[in-house]
Amino acid sequence: MLSRRRVLTHSPVVGATVLLGTGLLGGCVTTSEPPPITRTRTPGPAPTRTSPSPSQPSAPTTKPPTTPTTKSTPRTNLRELARALDGLAEDRGARLAVAVAVGDRVTTIGHPHTGPAWSTSKVPLALAALAHRPGAVTEALVRRALRRSDNDAAEQLWALWPDATRAAKAVTTVLRRSGDRRTTVPHRRSRPGYSIFGQTTWRLADQARFGLALRSLAHGKAVTAEMAAVAQNQQWGLWDGDDEPATVVKGGWGPDPDGGYLVRQLAMVRDAPIPWSAALLAVPRSGQFTDGTAALSAVGRLLRSELEVTRN
Repeated sequence: MLSRRRVLTHSPVVGATVLLGTGLLGGCVTTSEPPPITRTRTPGPAPTRTSPSPSQPSAPTTKPPTTPTTKSTPRTNLRELARALDGLAEDRGARLAVAVAVGDRVTTIGHPHTGPAWSTSKVPLALAALAHRPGAVTEALVRRALRRSDNDAAEQLWALWPDATRAAKAVTTVLRRSGDRRTTVPHRRSRPGYSIFGQTTWRLADQARFGLALRSLAHGKAVTAEMAAVAQNQQWGLWDGDDEPATVVKGGWGPDPDGGYLVRQLAMVRDAPIPWSAALLAVPRSGQFTDGTAALSAVGRLLRSELEVTRN
């Protein structure tokens, strides 16, 4: 067991350790309970696209540093973590944010707190598809969509429903079952050349909450098994690089209308003493995908340095 730097705070709910502390909330730190349901309007229809979207750039030429497989529990000093994240954002030249879900609480640090889901939306899509059309064909498509973030495979999963309205409803239902009461998957294409589901507005807090519930959902274990075997184009952020990683991930990335990239990651820690999940987001000033992944790897290292870590 690695040494403890700070005293842990325990939640009154089943004695769970939480990433919250009295008097530590500042302007860049927020905590949330499950939010009310809201509906968002989506832009009008645009031509469909079956070829891979330009939202998936080439993988980084250098592989980010990895860390050993560990079992982890979040610490409680938000003020220090928020300051460290602010410093990291300045050093990396990026806007950075992270949400961590532990128990029934979600803590969000940094900015921005939301953005397009991009390929992280393939996780609830995979769950919905496996429930809707179980079988070897769907499983193979899920494997490609999650491991390689293959856009064609994801579009084929979306096409398992007779129309986009029903596909969007099915994926939104998965989110509701995870406890996400706010996110609604659109059924109309808002940007030509990009997937409908990839433009889902997914707040970091809601995504972290979804990650915490992931393994308990129908087909959740099968999906996390695929997230444990992602290709190099997703091996950054909280990815730990082991053959049997403690942290499973799904990356998402894509350009805004001006061409600058937003990069995000959904990460879930398996077999931790106290389960937790995180959603990470970076918007590099350079607009470059590789700068975004490098920044999120730095965020991942920061989070690991601020965790209570025990080794098997």
